[in-house]
Amino acid sequence: MNKRDFDQLIGNNIFSATFRKKNGELRTYSSARVNVKKDLVGGSNNQEHCPNLVSVYVLSEGNVRKTLNLNTVTYFKCGNKEFKARN
Repeated sequence: MNKRDFDQLIGNNIFSATFRKKNGELRTYSSARVNVKKDLVGGSNNQEHCPNLVSVYVLSEGNVRKTLNLNTVTYFKCGNKEFKARN
């Protein structure tokens, strides 16, 4: 999945994503969102130059910002749209 497909799939909606961490474990963000302006202090987005990284706001973990690597996503759901990675 690339950033363009990701943006078309979710728009500005809440989604869940399962991905493989660097150590091989699976992790799930059960409710996350992109393009959230809350709690921004300033500065720039460090992930803009990386086409596979997306900055997400994870609601289920106490409203914290995380980085999602689209190359490691194994399952993704937004509303009735689903994405499953091919192995």
